[in-house]
Amino acid sequence: LGWRKWGRGHEESTIANSVDEERASRVIELVRPDNADTNFVLHQEDITNWANKEQRILSMDAKLDGRLVIFVNVSTANGWRYLTYEPHNRNSFLSENYAHISVPSYLNNGQWQTFERDLQADLESVEPGNAISQINYLIIAGNGRVDNIMLLDDLPARHRGVISGTITSSQGNPLPGASVSVFGVQTMTDSQGRYTTEPLP
Repeated sequence: LGWRKWGRGHEESTIANSVDEERASRVIELVRPDNADTNFVLHQEDITNWANKEQRILSMDAKLDGRLVIFVNVSTANGWRYLTYEPHNRNSFLSENYAHISVPSYLNNGQWQTFERDLQADLESVEPGNAISQINYLIIAGNGRVDNIMLLDDLPARHRGVISGTITSSQGNPLPGASVSVFGVQTMTDSQGRYTTEPLP
């Protein structure tokens, strides 16, 4: 795989293979000036798409801070989509070709953590019935360090302890934006009243 950069300020932005003392290993360091809107794109080395038709789980270790958006470009039965991950507390929603998925606000807290998403489940949470046919590439719009970027067949075992469901009214209508607490783990329902917890402690 190979990185490239594009967008306003990309000339001053940098991609480096750096030593991370905390991890005691080499990682990819992405740096853009405060006034830049650079996107860091992970393609194949020849700048073609991944064209991964088999796997649907994205996993990466990341230490990110400040303004942040993570995009995953996918081909679907209904055309291309950007799965768009931003740290905020809004409901997830679909806007034209962009599936906006809410992720925990601590994603950009400047600490190393593992970012793992079931891309098919995220797509269906805002566009029920649509299906991914292939995963094309990853974009990180932000500053920080990343390592161990992988596409997997299944979520790691620690994620199999998550709980999901749907919250409805007494009339059976889905309730978007409802707060859900499961054994101390907080989350909110999406536009269809569905929720999935972070891994339970």
